[in-house]
Amino acid sequence: VLRRGGRFLCLELSHVKMPIFKQ
Repeated sequence: VLRRGGRFLCLELSHVKMPIFKQ
């Protein structure tokens, strides 16, 4: 579960952090 959740979490965090950091 950690591997599957970690991959999804990483992708979601990257997409959410990218725009927040850019602004």
